[in-house]
Amino acid sequence: MHLKTLSVIFMLPVVCFSAGCGGSQTPESAQSSTSEPPEQAEYNKAAPEQTEGDEAREEAPASVLDAADVSSVEVEGTVENSGQLPASGPASAGGASAPAVFLDEAAVEDGEIAFQFQNIPAVSSNGKQVVFDFQAEDGARGNLNLKVVVRNVKNDKIVHEEVILDPDEFDDMIYDDDEMRMALVKKLTTRIERTNEYLSRGSWKPMVTDEIEYDRYDDDARYDLENRPQKFRIRNLRVTYDEPLVTVKKANGKKLYGRRHTEWMAQDFCADPENVSPKSPKCLHPCTNPSFLRQVSVSADSKLLLLRISYMGTDMCWEPDGDVHTIRLK
Repeated sequence: MHLKTLSVIFMLPVVCFSAGCGGSQTPESAQSSTSEPPEQAEYNKAAPEQTEGDEAREEAPASVLDAADVSSVEVEGTVENSGQLPASGPASAGGASAPAVFLDEAAVEDGEIAFQFQNIPAVSSNGKQVVFDFQAEDGARGNLNLKVVVRNVKNDKIVHEEVILDPDEFDDMIYDDDEMRMALVKKLTTRIERTNEYLSRGSWKPMVTDEIEYDRYDDDARYDLENRPQKFRIRNLRVTYDEPLVTVKKANGKKLYGRRHTEWMAQDFCADPENVSPKSPKCLHPCTNPSFLRQVSVSADSKLLLLRISYMGTDMCWEPDGDVHTIRLK
């Protein structure tokens, strides 16, 4: 089941990206939450583009991928398998399980907030749009937050964006006030139902995904990320990231893509004092935030890549927010 979990304890923020975090609950039970229907005028945006149902069913669903298609990522000389295959769940317009977000009610009862993601990220059946989850770094606070984003592949334009949890709202959760917490949970439930309804109107195909874990306090891991190219093996592709160069090859070595994405690099800045050039002699603490490839997703036809770029940081030089980028392969 392709479920990813993002969770925190109310009193202590803990972010987790594996399905073992928080309470366990199936998408069906998570959907049982009830709330008032959202104001339709507020969400009068166009639904994801759809294709004919017959066209969407021409290709075999990703759930029947054989063992050779399960993805893996090679980092720091090790291979970490993380084959994430799509789950069954609410059907989209194309007949497959729709991308969806779920609030884990069992985790809420245990004093936590946990989100689960089904078939996210995904690409529309016509290949024109992608949907993915996004969590901002939130600077020194590091508050839990979540957005679900639908973006056009061709021009990177955001088509739809739903803020499930704003980082400022997390401040309401740290106090020992059950009424305040449950009021927020009600808001989250409404937003999640609204998001899932929007996504269910489109025709989607789940993407196969691999990602790495990053610990900002692990100096050895940071050294490797800064000084060694990252190499991902996912489906029949080999993806290498050596900031700022992205290279994509087939398993047989044929090069499909190669480009230096300098626009993905973070700008240096001065942490102390602020508003001073990091190259100035007055800057006591210049900061550099190297980028790294946190997650790679590929479509079932291996023609579309989704790359999640993040940045390294320290207690003085906080990480800027990352971003998600699409690459169309020929």
